Amino acid sequence: MFYLIGILSGLMLAVQNPYNSNFGKQLASPIAGGFMVYVLGTIEFLLLLLITRANVAGILSLGFGHGNIWLLGGVMGAAFITSIIILFPILGPINAVIYPTLGQIFSGLIYDWTGAFGSHQVPVKVIAIIGLVLLLAGVFLTSYEKSLPTNAPKANIWQIIWALIAGALSTTQGLFNGQLSAIVKNASGASFIAFLMGTVFLLIVVIITKSLHKNTLPTGLTSFTGWVASTLGAAYVLIMTILMPTLGAGLTIGLSLVGVMVGSALVEQFGLFGVIKKCVTIRKIIGILLFICGVVLTKM
Repeated sequence: MFYLIGILSGLMLAVQNPYNSNFGKQLASPIAGGFMVYVLGTIEFLLLLLITRANVAGILSLGFGHGNIWLLGGVMGAAFITSIIILFPILGPINAVIYPTLGQIFSGLIYDWTGAFGSHQVPVKVIAIIGLVLLLAGVFLTSYEKSLPTNAPKANIWQIIWALIAGALSTTQGLFNGQLSAIVKNASGASFIAFLMGTVFLLIVVIITKSLHKNTLPTGLTSFTGWVASTLGAAYVLIMTILMPTLGAGLTIGLSLVGVMVGSALVEQFGLFGVIKKCVTIRKIIGILLFICGVVLTKM
């Protein structure tokens, strides 16, 4: 059951990415879009806690009183979401998943091998190294383009590095939220605090960058696109918070990858959710399969 939930989380992330991008366009600012996703997600988690009659005051007291460094998980998540919103139109549906996911996997393996941040420590295996080689081959096949339309944006090396770092932040966020969940003894409560921290962080960012306008809140609060994006994001964070302490960072990210790769390929193939339709070539399909095989080998 946990494995299926992990794959489902990947499918949700594949759908969330274009919704996030479209939401940023609605608000005329990707940073404002990221901020409003976190505002809406915070509201949703608060409602969930109230509906389940959780002790919200007690959760906040435990979290902010004993959470310490684990509170930074929300800031990392906010940085990840905002990065994807900005990079999605540049990298495209598949590459906007490939590069962050590669960052997630590399960081997840490092955490698994070192036991950092409470991750379940596992020994380094030769088969895992072979898996990494397949991962890199899959990235090359899926991201390489012989030619691009003249109006198509092309990512530079710094944007690719940015995407890799964003992926690593996402993995670290899951581990931090898992540790925070153990402190407050409530996964939804830990996710609520994470979203609250992310909201505060992004509020500071939108004020500094002057991305917050008088219509941002009214438009964001009434946007169907925004609520869908926030719901998918909140569900993804909650699932990561639950699964990472149980399955480990590497396996959780690997399961999520299966869903996110298939979902992103379908989004690009059929032009779903406002994404420009682009045929998924045999080369990209082979690359995706190599990528998934690489993930499987790194988890064996």
